[in-house]
Amino acid sequence: MKKLYFIVLAFLFSCLLLCACDTQGETDSTTPSSVTADSAVKREVYADNSHKNSQVSVVYPVFSGADMQKINADIYTFAKNFAELYYGQDYTDLQLELTFEVKRYDSEYLSIAFTGTGNVRTAAHPNNLFLTKNYDLQKKQAITLSALHTIDRAFADTLYTAVEEQFTALSRQDSSFDAETMWKIFQADYPTADALLSVLQKCDTDPTSCQSYITRNAIGVSLPVSHVGGDHIKVEVAF
Repeated sequence: MKKLYFIVLAFLFSCLLLCACDTQGETDSTTPSSVTADSAVKREVYADNSHKNSQVSVVYPVFSGADMQKINADIYTFAKNFAELYYGQDYTDLQLELTFEVKRYDSEYLSIAFTGTGNVRTAAHPNNLFLTKNYDLQKKQAITLSALHTIDRAFADTLYTAVEEQFTALSRQDSSFDAETMWKIFQADYPTADALLSVLQKCDTDPTSCQSYITRNAIGVSLPVSHVGGDHIKVEVAF
């Protein structure tokens, strides 16, 4: 049996504001460090201020090669539609900024994580956002967690236990990390492994659901939690 490794990260919120126009913007030939040196990735910006008192900016990748056109189109559609999918078609008073990191890009898989902040002026607090897009590059199609790992009670049990263990490990590494409080926050959202399983079964189905990503040696799962816990935590399991 492969040994499992787990990492849990609690994301603290920040409030980001960006003035943007309603057209696509800058390009950048910079290649993220997680991408192989011979790959070509451009950074594009989808920007929209057409909604009342709102500014939306989503930085997204564009990959070279004719065989990537379908995937590039899907990524662009995600960037264009994200604000409406997450906040509703008639959103107003929204400041949204997303950027991306390529988690894995090789002959088998492409995995992209989008991170940032969405802030509705009338809301009590901003949203710390973590969204992903995963692709099987052999089949040239988007995939979800269920295509990467069997989602069953055993998987949920493993992740549930790993979260508590990792909180404890983090508190030993950093005395300012309150493992007991974080565990209580997690349990409030996931009182049992069955509650966690129900969320895992819907992973990657919409922007507010559990999100998964792939690295060279792990599958990552981002679990939504209450805002006081950082809005989401991440757990990685060997792949």
